[in-house]
Amino acid sequence: MKKTNCLKLFLDIVIAVLLILMFNRMATGQEYHEVGGLVLGLIALVHLVLNWPWVKRVTVNFFKSSVTTRARVCYLVSLLLFLGGVFMVVSGLSISKAILADTIRPGGSLNLRMLHESVPYLGLLLVGIHVGLNWNWVTAVFRSITGLKPGNPALKHVARAAVVLLLVFGIYSSVSTGYFTKAFRFTSGSGQPPARIGAVENSPGQRAGVPRMEMNLAQNSGPGFPPGPPPGNRAVDYTAPASYLGILSAFSVVTFYTDRLLARAFGRTG
Repeated sequence: MKKTNCLKLFLDIVIAVLLILMFNRMATGQEYHEVGGLVLGLIALVHLVLNWPWVKRVTVNFFKSSVTTRARVCYLVSLLLFLGGVFMVVSGLSISKAILADTIRPGGSLNLRMLHESVPYLGLLLVGIHVGLNWNWVTAVFRSITGLKPGNPALKHVARAAVVLLLVFGIYSSVSTGYFTKAFRFTSGSGQPPARIGAVENSPGQRAGVPRMEMNLAQNSGPGFPPGPPPGNRAVDYTAPASYLGILSAFSVVTFYTDRLLARAFGRTG
């Protein structure tokens, strides 16, 4: 059991790292972005298999009193992550520029690309919630690996300071990166004013008959990179992983302490 928990924790860390790197496609490159996405999907599938006994038990007893509300919330968060992962793999292959040829016709791929860009941001939120709900398990496994014992006053002070710093940095990063705008960009129906979506006038460097917005999306689509100048004219932002790690951490902190407050108010059986 200890080895299985260590493997689960290791996979969780790898998933988080890969997800965060997905937000810096300009630094990692298109090929890594696509291959890394597939690897992320495979690792998530292994993670699901390792947790299958819990998944099966909650699925069968979802509406029974033996399953707590908290377990249902964890289950629904995991389900949304799974569905989001499936969508990202399928849509990523459909608009691939490195692994597969782009099989979606330019005029019909716009909404798919917009969703492909927005879903990872929502996934970051769900991963943060997932980590926060399972943080007690994470710390327990970490202590079993390192031999650290709970109750150390110095560690408590360090942990509290780290929580405050992560929360402040996460809030700052969510504002500076325009996180919520990017996460819900698909709700606007387009990433640009409507008049530009249908524009087909060809400018230098633009393929004949391809709308300008579609051209921009084809060049620069991907989490964290809304339509703009070609990659060669854009400086690589190496601070992006830290920013999105901060955002993920902030969601985890808020979820963890909200969970604690609810547990104290209503108990774990509700």
